[in-house]
Amino acid sequence: MHQTVITAIQPGDSPQAVDITPEEVSTTSLDDRLRDAYASTSVQVQAEYAHILAKANDPVYLSEPGSLFALQVRVGEYSQKVQTIGVITHKVTGTAETLMRA
Repeated sequence: MHQTVITAIQPGDSPQAVDITPEEVSTTSLDDRLRDAYASTSVQVQAEYAHILAKANDPVYLSEPGSLFALQVRVGEYSQKVQTIGVITHKVTGTAETLMRA
């Protein structure tokens, strides 16, 4: 079923109709969303880990105090990100278990 609305009516103008039929929206399950979010986050975290290890094994990079400080900051941020992912995973798992029991 097509729905139309009449717009832009001015004296002497002919009415114009615009199609306002709602577009079909695809639905995504919560499971798919969580899996996709976990997969993309996992890839990002693994790439960050590989970058940190590469910098930690580079003697030229480690010989500069500024670079060493930057690496320490990056390791701290990485650690916080991994801890946050762990906490969120634990909360989501607990919520899913609660919903399954209900």
